[in-house]
Amino acid sequence: MVEAGKLSSTAAKAVFDRYFHTGEDLEALVISMGLQQVNDRATLEPIALKAIAANPLAVADYRRGKTQALGRIVGAVMKDMRSANPALVGDLLRELIDKQES
Repeated sequence: MVEAGKLSSTAAKAVFDRYFHTGEDLEALVISMGLQQVNDRATLEPIALKAIAANPLAVADYRRGKTQALGRIVGAVMKDMRSANPALVGDLLRELIDKQES
């Protein structure tokens, strides 16, 4: 599930712990615990755009080559949608910021 991008490594630890104690089906545990990662760009894009608009200084820093500034914007997206896939969020933000720049 982690390799497929359905579950973060942190969430996988929580699921495994519960699985170890209950023996429940892994897929059912992930769903019942609400830990399945969101990998749908269409769902994430409005939240990403909101985070970009709310963090103009971080966007400006990123455009000036400070790549670590992207982490602040990723954090804003993750705060709004904890179940988002952070790697996908980073890729989407780069794409959206680069598109706005051109």
